Amino acid sequence: MTFLSVNKLVDAVITEDSDLIPFGCSRIIFKMDKFGQGVEFQITRLERNRELDLNGFTKQMLLEMCILSGCDYLPSLPGMGVKRAHALIQKLKSHEKVIKHLRYSAVSVPPQYEENFKKAIWAFQFQRVYDPATEDIVHLSGIPHDLSEDDFLGPWLPQAVVKGIALGEIDPLTKEPFEVLSVSFCAVLVRFLSSTRFFVSIYSYGKVMLVFSHMLY
Repeated sequence: MTFLSVNKLVDAVITEDSDLIPFGCSRIIFKMDKFGQGVEFQITRLERNRELDLNGFTKQMLLEMCILSGCDYLPSLPGMGVKRAHALIQKLKSHEKVIKHLRYSAVSVPPQYEENFKKAIWAFQFQRVYDPATEDIVHLSGIPHDLSEDDFLGPWLPQAVVKGIALGEIDPLTKEPFEVLSVSFCAVLVRFLSSTRFFVSIYSYGKVMLVFSHMLY
């Protein structure tokens, strides 16, 4: 989603996943309700944030603040939340100085924490993603030449498999094609779900899309 955003292939991303902020997504809509109302985040307007003073924060500082407070790639240290992470990055400017400061402050910092922090940074910056233009895997941004081990950025997959996963034709776990549903089964499914909160859309032969009814208005 971030790749689509930074390459201006979409206007915004609607999500509840706050990790899109450290990924560098330029415009995000959080907490969207059925009336289309939500909370907008724009990375170009960081200084307007009311809860945290982000004046002078670079994208790198924002990324490191988010990682320090805890993310999918690295759990936070004991007692470390968003506000404390913000205060430390605002004062010391970089994760290296923050980690050094925490160690001198008798905070329990695991031996591999700094190395894992760097990997988390690289995962947010250079994650392998799908490019709809080339229909293949690319890095979110240009990968540095000195990054020798990059398995943690995601696996390389054959182009046919990658495209199939992106189109919803291949199971991303088994790497096998999804079973094609018969027309008669789709008809039964539509009748069965017509009285539920789901709206059924048959958008291609043998393919079904289920959408919660509250998403339609």
